[in-house]
Order: sequence, then C-alpha cells, then structure tokens
Amino acid sequence: MKDKVQEVLDNKVKQARLEAQRVKEEVARYVTETHPMVADRLNLSSYQNEVDTAIAPLDRATAIDTAIAHQSQIETLRKALIQQVDREAEGLQQRSASEESDTVVKSIVSLSVVNVAKKSVLETPEEVEEYVDALKMALLAELEQNNRVRLM
Repeated sequence: MKDKVQEVLDNKVKQARLEAQRVKEEVARYVTETHPMVADRLNLSSYQNEVDTAIAPLDRATAIDTAIAHQSQIETLRKALIQQVDREAEGLQQRSASEESDTVVKSIVSLSVVNVAKKSVLETPEEVEEYVDALKMALLAELEQNNRVRLM
C-alpha cells in the first residue's frame, strides 16, 4: 500500500512539474505573440523564476494533497503572470508612445467566454446563435473602447 501511495505522489509531482513547464512555455509564447513590439524588453527570466519558485517545494512533498495544491497554485500563477506581462508591456508601450506622439497604446482586457453565455450548456442551433451573437457584441464593445481582448 505504501508503494502505491508513493507512486501516486510521484505521478502528481510529475504532473505539477509538467504543468510548470507548460506555463513557462505559454507565458513565453504569450509575450512574443501578444507584445511583439516590447517582447525583447520584457524580462522573461523573471516570469520563469516565479514558476520555478512555486514548484521548488515539490522536492519535499510527502503528501498527495500537497502536490495537488502546488499544481493548482501553478495554474493560478499562470493567470497572474499573464496579467503582469500585460501591465509591464503596456507601461513600456506607453513610455515608447510618449516619445512617439502618433502611437496609440491599446489596453488589454480579459473576457471570459464562459461569462458571456446565458447557459453553460448549449443544446440547439438557436442557443449557439444566441451565444455567438452575445460573444460578438461583448468583443465589439471592447474593441469600440479601443481595447485589445484576451480570451479566457
């Protein structure tokens, strides 16, 4: 029984480490795709260090729930890092824009596509049309306010 528990713990730790690597890659991709004008000025290693710091305690994990908690923390950290990237990139863009008077800096706002729907399960073509129309309206409203939209 003890061997089985250790095996499950090892698998959970492995999953958390894989999730951490995925987060690092996703943040790096997000930086280059979303903020290409300032990507070279954003400190990508600091974001990766935050992920490494979050998973460091996994080396000492002795309980399955501890490994699961760290995996959940890494997912929460992913969202926080993306928001941090947006804030820092926007600041860099605004500083650059102040040097170039004709540059417009658009803010990035998050839009949860789940929150747009009136229902959590769509069953008919009409419900799909209603959802798509509501999503389109929400997206266009943000674009009209001169924002870029990050889908969540």
